[in-house]
Amino acid sequence: MNAINRLLAAAETALLKTNLVGTNHQIKGTIVGYIAAFGAEVINMDLLPTLAVYRADKTKALVLDAIAKTLNPNDTEAAMFIRIKNHQTSSLAAKRTEKENIINASVALKLMARTFIIKDND
Repeated sequence: MNAINRLLAAAETALLKTNLVGTNHQIKGTIVGYIAAFGAEVINMDLLPTLAVYRADKTKALVLDAIAKTLNPNDTEAAMFIRIKNHQTSSLAAKRTEKENIINASVALKLMARTFIIKDND
């Protein structure tokens, strides 16, 4: 939990920078759902397939961008995807660490998303 706690401020900033949260401090319920489902999808499908599925949808790609920015404010979802794809030849320990960091970032985003007003989808 300590690793997640350290990411909370960055997660809040990422939600605002990626415009997942509007100026009125509202976030769409579907976005919260995508964020909440991310970790479970990684566990079920593994990291690279989950990233590919999320990249295929414009709104879900914003969630990936927020995850990337939570870990590194200058990162993008595209750069994160390429980095993960290139890690396929890395050691098992390096892949596990990257996967754990990304899941931790998604949990931090989920926690911070719930501090905003969740609105029904239009």
